[in-house]
Amino acid sequence: MCDVFVLPSRSEMMALVQVEAMLAGTPVVASDIPGARVVGRETGFGLLCPPESPEALAAALEGALRRREELRPDPALVARLFSPETAVCRNEELLTDVAGASAPGRTTSS
Repeated sequence: MCDVFVLPSRSEMMALVQVEAMLAGTPVVASDIPGARVVGRETGFGLLCPPESPEALAAALEGALRRREELRPDPALVARLFSPETAVCRNEELLTDVAGASAPGRTTSS
């Protein structure tokens, strides 16, 4: 029932509440900080604004309201990108890469 979900933050990790909003078909406005920017960038839905700028937040919110239909997320895409299975696979790949790169006697080529 929301037109736009807003996450104005200075220190969020990747807040799953953004994913939940998008799964409900709601565009997101979030601060452009590490973690919080991931959902918008991965999906292409919603807008980012500089942190600690009420003026930028207001402009992004106004823009999101004006472009609500264009920014309305595809819940199926969001579910696929942020499913538990996808998260586990990404984490497993990352840990495998890190473990392989730091194994004793192992060299990496560039």
